[in-house]
This record gives sequence, structure tokens and C-alpha cells, in this order.
Amino acid sequence: MPSQDLVLLTGATGMVGFRVLMRLLESGYFVRAVVRTQAGFDGISSLPCIRNYKSQLSSIVVPNITAPFAYYEAVKGAKFVVHVASPSSSAHLTTQEDFQEHIIRPAVQGTTGLLNAAEWANSVKRVVITGCLKSTVSQERIMSGALIDGKKRSFQDNIPTPPVRESCNIALPALDTSALLRSFTENTLDVDVSGRLTRLNVYARSKALAFTAIQDFLRDKTPQFTIVNILPVFIIGRDDKITGVKPYYSKGTNSILMGPLLGIKNHITVMGGNSVHLDDIAELHVRALDENLTTGNETFIAAAGPMRWSDCFDIVKRRFPKECAEGVFPFDDILRPSTSAVNVDNSKAKRFLGREFKTYEEQVVSVVEHYLELRGQRAQNT
Repeated sequence: MPSQDLVLLTGATGMVGFRVLMRLLESGYFVRAVVRTQAGFDGISSLPCIRNYKSQLSSIVVPNITAPFAYYEAVKGAKFVVHVASPSSSAHLTTQEDFQEHIIRPAVQGTTGLLNAAEWANSVKRVVITGCLKSTVSQERIMSGALIDGKKRSFQDNIPTPPVRESCNIALPALDTSALLRSFTENTLDVDVSGRLTRLNVYARSKALAFTAIQDFLRDKTPQFTIVNILPVFIIGRDDKITGVKPYYSKGTNSILMGPLLGIKNHITVMGGNSVHLDDIAELHVRALDENLTTGNETFIAAAGPMRWSDCFDIVKRRFPKECAEGVFPFDDILRPSTSAVNVDNSKAKRFLGREFKTYEEQVVSVVEHYLELRGQRAQNT
């Protein structure tokens, strides 16, 4: 059990952030959760799984993460910062200005603003940031089947020094995206961050630009803390924040799995063939705080290994035959999605995790079991 250090956590009301929150609390940390509204914090702090940890949990409201000095009060006294929060696209965003204002700017300025606040506070020793595989690898390369070398993803890997700029200073209300684009282009990362933004590419591009801004921060400054980036592939796993069945098939990454299992047609016909369990992602974040396990300023690509999405149907038939016979999972007429091979050398992250990643079958079973619990068809875990 670690000492009772204070962790500032963003994104605790989301799927990944909430699981990270639980692992932090279970590991003995005190957590100050950054939320946009107090109601958001009340929603998670009232959940039964939080009951035994309320003395370790507090909150601070930051309604606008792009505001100057947004995190300066929040970070006071924290030894660690875990930054999970990131905006995602939605149907009401339609223009280039919408994507810039609601996705790109919050992702980049939210990250750099937090780093600047951590440097100012002078108490922070480690910052852990959640990215995604597309932070450093293009969609085309991911789906090509080429091996992605997870051992070489770090801040120091053959990346030339970009020009000095001030576009990510938290004190500046505007974000010079063009300067950030130039900086990214001059790096050796293979993500195309130019061109038109769409609902399909804006999330990945925001993560890529935020990742570049982190590198620029480390080059331009000498903070007292180190940074660890966790870059997961597609995340699947039981989400204890969910208290009803509808979210499992209507939103979030788990809905991509559960929708077809429940007989809901999916417009996605080809999926990347690699995923990772939510539990493993949370564990990596917590382990990244341990300075005995990593000296920091490095990146871990989290991927369990190659899989086929269509295998989920056979897994459910084999593991839940009674429920299939009862018609809970009416997927016989559902088109099976094709899988494009995604190959990642996960040896570095696996060594850091200290064990094998949980398999695709374990990911599927954890979600399906929770769905059935919420339907009242299975006893809940105790």
C-alpha cells in the first residue's frame, strides 16, 4: 500500500477515468477529482462501489479547462496528476469552427494548462496522461497490419527539436493551431494532422496534437516532474459507473461490442483487430505513479493482442448458453463485422504491467456479465 499521497484526477466521470479512480482509491491514494459540475461528482461519489472510500475522495469544480490558470487552484498540494479527460465528438458538432473550439482546443489547452499548473505548484512529481494509439500512429498504418513497435514510443526517439512557440501557454486564451500543426509536421510521428476535420477524425487528431504539445513542453521547460503517457487501443471492459442497461448499447466503446450482440445493426463494417481491457488500462495508470517502476518521460502502448471482433458471438454462445437460448442475445441475423489486423509489439507495456494483458474473451465476458447483472439475471459481484 503506497503512502497517502494526493492525486489530482481529471475525467473521473468517464468510463476510463472512473476505473482509474477506483484503482487509485483501492491502492490507498487520496484523490481530488476535477469535474465540470458538482452534480457530476455527486453522481459518481454516490455509487455503492465508492462507499468505502469517501474519506479519500474530494472534488474541485473547473467548468472551463481552457480558461487561463484553470487548474492552478486544483493542483495545489498534489504529488501526482492523472489526466484522463478529453473531449469527444458528437452529432451537434458540424463545422470546422465547432471541431476546433469544442474538441481540438480543449484537448490541447486542457493538457498544456494542466502541465503549466503542475509546474507552478512545485509539488507534483509525476504526471500520467491518457492518449490513444492514434496519438502517434496514423489510421492508415494501424489498419495496414504493419507491426507497431511499442518499445520505441517515447519522447526521445529520433524527434528533432521544433521551433520555439508560445501557442500553448495557459495564460493565452487563443490557441494557434497552425503553429501546433507546423510543430507536429516537423516531428517524425506518422499521423497526418492536416486537412479537413470530421467527426470521424477529430478525436484522433486532438490526441495527436495534444501529444505533440506535451513533447514541446518537455523541450521548452525543465519541470520538476516527469510524464508518462498511456496509449491504449480500443478499450473494452466492465464499467461500474453504469447503473442501467441502456448505456451499454447506446454510447461508449462498449456499445460497439454490445450493440450487435443485442441484435442492433452496426454501421461500422470494418474494425481494427486489437483491444485492451479497461482494468488493464486503469492498472497501468496507477503503476505509472510508482517512481520505482518507471523513471518517467516515456510512453506505453497498451494492447492485449490480435483478435477478431466476430469471435464475440461464439464467446457469448459458449459462455452464456442459457441467456442465448432465452433470446437475450438475438444476434443470429446480425452481420458480423470484418476485422483488419492491428499488430502491436506490447512487450514493453506488458513488462510494466507485470503480467499478461487480459484476453479479448475476458474483455467480452466482463461486459456481458455486467449487462446481465443490470438486467437482474445474474447475482452481482460482491
